[in-house]
Amino acid sequence: MLLAEKLKTLLYIIAQSVPFKPNYTKIGRDLNMHRNAVSDLMIWLAKAGLINILRNETQGISLLGKVNKIYLSNPNIAYLLSDTEPDIGNIRETIFFAWLKATHTITASDVADFKVGKYTNVIRILLFCMHVQKVSI
Repeated sequence: MLLAEKLKTLLYIIAQSVPFKPNYTKIGRDLNMHRNAVSDLMIWLAKAGLINILRNETQGISLLGKVNKIYLSNPNIAYLLSDTEPDIGNIRETIFFAWLKATHTITASDVADFKVGKYTNVIRILLFCMHVQKVSI
C-alpha cells in the first residue's frame, strides 16, 4: 500500500469514529506499518490541517507523548468520509474545538470534554471567550 493510500485509510478510520482515541499499535497493524510511523502520519495530517489533536495538560517531554483524542478539523470531512450520518454531538465537539483552538489553548479534561485555559464549564468557557474577544451579548 502506498503512503498516500495509507493516509487516506487513516483519515477514513478517524472519520468513522470521531472523537477518536487512537491506539497506534492497532492502527499500525491495520495499515501494515510500525506504530511510530502512525504517529508521524498523525502529525502530518495535523500539520496539513485535516485533524486536531487533543492532548492532556502536560509540559516538557510528556507533551510529545500520549494523544487523548483526535478530531477532524472540519465537520464536513465527517460527512464526506462517513458511511453513516455522523453523530451530532461529535459534530458539535469538532466545531467547538476547531473554533476555540484558533485563539485558545485547549487540553483534555477529566470532568468535561475540554479544558479551555483554566475553565471546564461550558458556560464559563463561552463567557471567557466572549470576554477575550470583547463580544457583547
